[in-house]
Amino acid sequence: MAPPKKSKKAKRDSKKLKKSRSVSVVPIENKAAESDWWDSFWQKNSPTPGSTVPSDEEEGFKYFFRVSKKTFDYICSLVRQDLVSRPPSGLINIEGRLLSVEKQVAIALRRLASGESQVSVGASFGVGQSTVSQVTWRFIEALEE
Repeated sequence: MAPPKKSKKAKRDSKKLKKSRSVSVVPIENKAAESDWWDSFWQKNSPTPGSTVPSDEEEGFKYFFRVSKKTFDYICSLVRQDLVSRPPSGLINIEGRLLSVEKQVAIALRRLASGESQVSVGASFGVGQSTVSQVTWRFIEALEE
């Protein structure tokens, strides 16, 4: 027999309790590394002759994420506290560091803006499919808060 399901209110209350008990952890990546994600993403996806990707970086940013850099920074500021306050165990990059908030937002926005598969989005950022899935859901939950 399956265990009884919790009501939505009980789940929400337990989430709030967990959130109030969480310890604030700051990602290990520094400010210089925060812009690194864009540089590596742009190099992997920069325009080639015959592609529809704009050659200007600012326009390229809008093309990939459907928002300007200014709006992107604003979105990051909205979700930063929530994403930093409860770091996930699995959101670690190849070097063993936590993914920056900016990279998490970029992954989620790219997934939501493009409709590409999680595998394709993950390949663009050098992360796996499960990381894309987890980042996207955490981003959506942070926006809801």
